[in-house]
Amino acid sequence: MLISYTPAGKMEAFFREVTKGNSMPPQDKALFEKFDLILTGPPLVV
Repeated sequence: MLISYTPAGKMEAFFREVTKGNSMPPQDKALFEKFDLILTGPPLVV
């Protein structure tokens, strides 16, 4: 899978922030808004 962000905007800073915990990013709306992202829908059930 290849995912590209053009322009990258704040994606690199977002990834740096969420990988500090060495786990999946928390489903925290405020965290996503901090980087101008929109958290939509509930997490997928696998």
